[in-house]
Amino acid sequence: MDPRPLLLDRFRTALAAVDPAEAVRRHLRLADGVLHCGGWSHPLRGRVVLVAAGKAGAPMAQAAEELLGERIARGMAVVKHGHGLPLARVQVIEAGHPVPDQAGVAGAAAIEAAIAGLDRDDLVLCCLSGGASALLPAPRPPLTWPTSRR
Repeated sequence: MDPRPLLLDRFRTALAAVDPAEAVRRHLRLADGVLHCGGWSHPLRGRVVLVAAGKAGAPMAQAAEELLGERIARGMAVVKHGHGLPLARVQVIEAGHPVPDQAGVAGAAAIEAAIAGLDRDDLVLCCLSGGASALLPAPRPPLTWPTSRR
């Protein structure tokens, strides 16, 4: 018996199980104006701001956009260079990974700006994946970001 078909099937099953967009689809549900995620629920009374960061940030944001559509007031996703996807309501910034860069500094500032001014009825939906820490450098004074490398 040739094991290749079985191994290929198992490989495809494993990839589907860890697909970031599918993970969001499996765990987020919207019913009667209430967003459910696992055992947590939040009625959508105010604005929804979607922020995402990490190498899988764009597909996670894309799946959240599919679910929430125009309920998303604004959003920001910071992903590794070359990992951006077209998003309707979320702006994408591509930044350095594994080595942080100035684009990541700008992305971290853009996420801070996106969540500024929210109130108690608003919701920040945050989708993080591996790489987010490198993609969101945000040095605070007296630390600064180097403007050039030697």
